[in-house]
Amino acid sequence: MNAQVEEVPEVPVMDIDGKQYALADMTKEQNHMIDQIKDLEAQLHLNEFKQLQLLHGRKAYIDALKLSLEGGD
Repeated sequence: MNAQVEEVPEVPVMDIDGKQYALADMTKEQNHMIDQIKDLEAQLHLNEFKQLQLLHGRKAYIDALKLSLEGGD
């Protein structure tokens, strides 16, 4: 007996509070909101990265200033 498994194509979904919604079933306005959410998430990630860079840069300048003030130029 040969059994074949039929592959069902995955339907893109958006998970909101544990509930999945098929993107194909959403209105144009709802899909636009999803695009905005994705863009905001990307911007948040980028800003977290920039914040880390800024914090490290500030610390380096503070450390350099302390060293200079202590006469260790």
